[in-house]
Amino acid sequence: MSTRKDTKAATEKAKTVAATKAESEFRKAAAAALKRAGLPKDLIERTGRLPGAPFEHREALAKLSDADRLTLRRAFKDFASFPVGEFDKLTGAGDGGDGKPGKPITIEDPEPWPEPVDGAALLDALVARLEHYVCLPKGGAVAVAVWALYTWCFRAFSVSPYLMVTAPERESGKSRVTELLSWMVQRDKPVSDASAATIYRGVDRDGPTLLFDEAQTYLNRRPDDPIRGMLRSGFNLRFANVERMVGEGANMEERSFSTFCPKVMNGRNLVTLDDMLTSRSVVVPMTRATRAYPHLRADRDPVGEDIRRQCARWRDDHLSALREADPDVDTRIHRNADVWRPPLCAGWPGATPPPRIHRNADVWRPLFAVADAAGGEWPEKVRAAADALAAVAGTIDTGETLGTMLLADVRAVFEAQGNPDRIQSKVLDEALRNLPERPWESMPKTGKAITAQARGRMLARYGVNAETLRFDDGSRGKGYK
Repeated sequence: MSTRKDTKAATEKAKTVAATKAESEFRKAAAAALKRAGLPKDLIERTGRLPGAPFEHREALAKLSDADRLTLRRAFKDFASFPVGEFDKLTGAGDGGDGKPGKPITIEDPEPWPEPVDGAALLDALVARLEHYVCLPKGGAVAVAVWALYTWCFRAFSVSPYLMVTAPERESGKSRVTELLSWMVQRDKPVSDASAATIYRGVDRDGPTLLFDEAQTYLNRRPDDPIRGMLRSGFNLRFANVERMVGEGANMEERSFSTFCPKVMNGRNLVTLDDMLTSRSVVVPMTRATRAYPHLRADRDPVGEDIRRQCARWRDDHLSALREADPDVDTRIHRNADVWRPPLCAGWPGATPPPRIHRNADVWRPLFAVADAAGGEWPEKVRAAADALAAVAGTIDTGETLGTMLLADVRAVFEAQGNPDRIQSKVLDEALRNLPERPWESMPKTGKAITAQARGRMLARYGVNAETLRFDDGSRGKGYK
């Protein structure tokens, strides 16, 4: 009869045997890699005694395949204690062949299509690819497709509207939309853990389309964060620049760098994190799909080079006309449609909100111009999409701050309870957390429910303060009236 001690010993023995076997197999793989590279079979053993041995074989090591390089990198580290940094220098790993860390950033433009391109058919093709892979709200595919084509000719305009893809929860398709756009837009440049300096220098040099995945990681930083400031400045061409000192010592001088380019931002509850950026964006609210969509493989092009070549040709043929375009933005919708329902829009027919005004008109004007130039049904489609997106955004009001949102929701709670003359704070907090599609159950920065302290501070900014009150049940406590 085996004991627990015997079982433990048997387990340890099995692990040792497995580890020995794995090491033996790895040594064979390393030996095979040395043989393929024409390197001495005892090079790793010699390196353990003579650390300078690998430097005698610089040329052969620099020609290693990626797979053999990774195998030998580990082998030299594990069996010869050779520093991986020195090995990377010998093999040229992590540099662009110029001896500098990292690799140079290169952006290639596709060769334009040889024949004139039908803009309406091109936009139809973009919409078809979007709808094949992801569930978008009503009007979303149209707006995203027009925005993607706009990126190819953004220099024709004096403003650059951002595209904000947001949702209240994970797995809603936000990153998938961004991935699809990376195959559609001009000069896509994903941004991940980049410094402000690398971003604005790249924008100034290349004029790319920046793709910010999970943008809340940037927007949750302090209000004066340089990346947030750069994003805010990049909307209006006249003000889209940052100034920095360059050079050293007495040769330092002030230089201006452009921040003007198209930008995609996706993430959770983005509209509540920075109202300035939201007001500069076409907002596409996402929800989880109710059916399965085809898998978007990272190693496959879901759009096709031909589509990008057609976008380039369409840009070349229409850039001059777009510079002179002045589309009609006096449409039926305002981004905060529900706010403008009667009686606030009295005088407007039915429940129709007033025309686009101010910055919201600036946001949509370039997209309307692109759709008008594309022709066909697209002028009507993009305006209907703008209406639909504002309607589907609904409670995700792109013009609200958290404070004004809270004020509106407190009023809604009072109305839902029959407009009592007073309400307990704890009852109010529970009702707020139960409101659908609102941020009070999962606050943007903390991911936790709004606290009594946070609610009190936010309402106090508007002169609404909790008081000690007596309630109908005879109890006394904090509340509002």
